[in-house]
Amino acid sequence: MKPSFPTQLKPRVKKFSGTVGVYAERLDTGATLAFNADETFLTASVVKLPVLFELFRQVKNKTASLDERIALREADKVIGSGVLKELRAGVRFTLYDLVFLMMSISDNTAANMVTDRVGIANVNRTMKRLGLKTSRVTGKILIDQTHNTDTTTGKGERAPTTPREMAQLLKVIEARKYLGANYSQQIIEILKRADTTSTIARGLPYEEMRPEEGEPRIVVAHKTGSLRGTRNNVGLVYTPKFTYVIAMMSRDCKDLRWTADNEASVLLGEISRIVYEKFAK
Repeated sequence: MKPSFPTQLKPRVKKFSGTVGVYAERLDTGATLAFNADETFLTASVVKLPVLFELFRQVKNKTASLDERIALREADKVIGSGVLKELRAGVRFTLYDLVFLMMSISDNTAANMVTDRVGIANVNRTMKRLGLKTSRVTGKILIDQTHNTDTTTGKGERAPTTPREMAQLLKVIEARKYLGANYSQQIIEILKRADTTSTIARGLPYEEMRPEEGEPRIVVAHKTGSLRGTRNNVGLVYTPKFTYVIAMMSRDCKDLRWTADNEASVLLGEISRIVYEKFAK
């Protein structure tokens, strides 16, 4: 089915100070919405999703275990989001602890520890096997390369990807075949518990996600990513009647504020709302 893009969004996107890309697909009907879906964007913390996928691939193949323990080193600590940078070196965490922190609060130190364990080359090999031609991990997150001669170890937050490719990775997870039902479901449950502010959720009916009584009727399993001038959010949206995948990315936004009313965040929320409304018809 040929992708389309809502006409009411075109003037809004044209006014945006940067560039935005979107790919969304309703999984039961194959209906799609796309705009700049094959443009290259920086992953920011969305890079943690391929790392998570590779870890579970290794767990499935029994070359890694979620119960395995890794000690925090002083050298592991990096700035940015997360809590591990504030803890004393020597504390030992299971791999499950690390991936939960990496995804739920986007802990950068935890992400780098997991990346060390699974291996950058292994992540990139798996992405290539999945047919993702642009997406790759270029290094660990927030490592200063100016004092590091190994250029493969840093600037992981600036790894390249496209909205379509991150949507494809989420579709592989939701299909539950490549990793099997058990490990795919574990990834989805981790993504559902992400505690970072979601622009996907921002566009969804609040009363459906936070009902006064009972369980949420709409659930989002997602990962965010933010840099100066960049806001990304990719995820699976589960509604009572259908499921869809959505990947929204932006770059070069002139609004550099780290606030909820950042221009890119507002736009992605609007896109999320319109995608939901189109798919719900």
